[in-house]
Amino acid sequence: MNENEAEEHLATIRRIMESATRMTTLPGKAAVCGGALALIGCGVTFWKLRSLDFAEMVKLSPHDGRALVAMWALIAVAGIGINILLTLRLARKRGVNPWSRLAQLAGYAMALR
Repeated sequence: MNENEAEEHLATIRRIMESATRMTTLPGKAAVCGGALALIGCGVTFWKLRSLDFAEMVKLSPHDGRALVAMWALIAVAGIGINILLTLRLARKRGVNPWSRLAQLAGYAMALR
């Protein structure tokens, strides 16, 4: 490898590292909001079940069981929505494209988990 090739490789590595540090548009506020929603959901579930054992759900009336499932579905939708909105807001504030190739790969990787 000659000197020019080594410089090109270093430049490529620097670009990759800089683009990796730009992928910090995932806001901490979204994680806090999602955690708060989950804690509220856990509190409501505990209040309904009067137990920490989810097997107690079979003792609930069908109406209460459906209400708990609907509540958790709403919490999931709200958490995802809040995360998307806050991520878009932070990306706009930083002048970063939220739909860049790197962001798409990160989103894809998170969706698989």
